[in-house]
Parts: sequence; C-alpha cells; structure tokens
Amino acid sequence: MSKTTFLKPSIYFIFLLGLVSNLLVLNSCNKDDETIDVNYSISYLDTNIDLQDVAFFQGSYVLVGGRSWEIGVLIKSKDFVEFTIDSISYNAMLDLFTYGDDIYCTGVDGRITVVNNGQIRYQNYLGKVEEDWSYTVLRSIYVDDNRIIITGGKSYNNGQITQLNKEYKLIEYDTFVNQLNEIESLGDGRLMAVGYGQVLSYDEGEYKWKQENVFGDNFIACSFDYHSSFWVAGADGSIFKLNTESQRWEKLRDESTFFSHSQGLNDILFIDENNGIVVGQEGYVSITTNAGKTWSQANIKTDNNLNKVIYAENQYLIIGDDGIVIKIDLP
Repeated sequence: MSKTTFLKPSIYFIFLLGLVSNLLVLNSCNKDDETIDVNYSISYLDTNIDLQDVAFFQGSYVLVGGRSWEIGVLIKSKDFVEFTIDSISYNAMLDLFTYGDDIYCTGVDGRITVVNNGQIRYQNYLGKVEEDWSYTVLRSIYVDDNRIIITGGKSYNNGQITQLNKEYKLIEYDTFVNQLNEIESLGDGRLMAVGYGQVLSYDEGEYKWKQENVFGDNFIACSFDYHSSFWVAGADGSIFKLNTESQRWEKLRDESTFFSHSQGLNDILFIDENNGIVVGQEGYVSITTNAGKTWSQANIKTDNNLNKVIYAENQYLIIGDDGIVIKIDLP
C-alpha cells in the first residue's frame, strides 16, 4: 500500500513566500520608477500613414512610412503642418539613412531606394524574391564613405546582412537563422546589429560577424551614445547596456514573462552617456537621466504605437502610427 507524504505547513509556507518574493523582484525590474510630467506637444500629419523613421536633413525633416502591404512613402516637412509626400515603393518603407545629398531607404518589398533632390536615383531589389512574390524585408540601412550595409529578414527568420560598395555592387553577403532589425556604427570600424534573439558585432580587422553573449528577446533597436556605451532595446521590453571599452554587458530591464509584464519597446536613443529615452507600444515613453539606472514614464496622452525617436532642435522628436508626431522639450 502506497503512502502519500505531504509537505509540512511551515515548509510549504516558506516555499510559497520564496516564490512570491522572486516574482515581486522580477516584476519590479520591469516597471518604471515613477511617472513624470513633461512639456510636450502632439500633432498629426494629415494622413493615416504609419510613420516609421525620421531624420533632420538639409533644413527639413524627412520621414518614411506606410502600412505593410500599402504604398511606401517619403515625406518632407519643415514644421509637420505643411508637407510633401511621394510614393517611392510598392510597400511600406521602414528605415532611412541620410548621407551627403542622398536619402537611402529600405522597406517591406525587399528593395533599396536612393533619392536625390526629390528624384529616385537608384532602386533595385536586394532581398530575395520568392516564387509567391514575397520578399526578404529590409529593416535597416547604414551608409559611410565606402559602403552601404543593409540588415533584414522575413517572419523572424532568414536573417541577412548585405554590404554593397557605393556603386551598389556586392561586397559581402552573410546569412543568419533569424531576422536582423537594426544596425549601428560604434565609430571606430566596429558595427553592431540586433535582431530576433541575437546581438552581433563586426570588427573590420576580423571581417566577420560574431554573436555577443546576449539572448532572450526580439531586439528591435539600438543606440550608441558616442562615449562608451551601446544600448539595446527589445520588443518584449528588455534593455541592455554594453560598455564598449570593457566589453561588459549589463541587463537593466527584464523582458516580459508569464509572471511579469514589460511594455513593448520600438526604439531607444541616448544623446549622451546619461540622458536617454525609449518609446514603444500604446504611447509608451520612458526617460532616464542617470545612464539607465532609473527610468521615468512620461505622462503623454496617446495610445498610438510610437516607432522612432530622434534628437533635434533641443527636443526629443517621436513619430508613430497614424501620422502622430510628438515633441518633448528638454530642460
């Protein structure tokens, strides 16, 4: 005859107390330290286009956007009241990079588009086109004196990094298991790329990409503060920091789990070694002034998804779905 053994009440209580304590610690790592009021304004471009990227270029703002399977557009505006809009692609544009007099754009349809003085100077497929006319989505682009580097992927898979020379001829093509979302230069010949469950680094002296010891989230965005820190944000809410001198990684915020929730992030920006901002889903904006040690959620009244933030004219400029534009004044 079998005998059933029960935990003693005291042991059972201690077990539950330990479990609850751990969950509380996990949840506290995912929350903002406080909510703060900021001086901000909200406007909307007179369009229902989802805005994906923005840059300040030749005295005006240039933006790209569109919805996944609709026309991709390039928008130009000085004040976000009056603007011009040009259709430059069959599907949504996701990223832009300005260099010299050119605007380089990539997007859902697997093409790279280069615009100069309002005219398309170059446009061609770069991502693989399947038999069913589905594409490798080109998610991010970086340009310097000698090359053009594009990252992409499809449905979280089939990651790729392509390097072209300035005549658009192939230099190098690397494939990875999962999609890559953004690429950033560290300014000394080193590059970083982030994607689904991976952070990659590239040193021109080694001519190869290697996996950094960071895992666990769909890393959606990154930022270099031009001092000694590289920042990574995840779609599930995680935030990581790399000291580029010591090569030491630090996790500042956990991603969402079954037991705790972090707000989904879409972009991260640090304007110096201390001051940074993240933006994300459902109007989420959080600001740090102490290098990510603490974060304060900005009290901004919108539920729109926010996709990109830049620093311009002593303001954080944020863009997102349905043509929303938010400006936050800095002290």
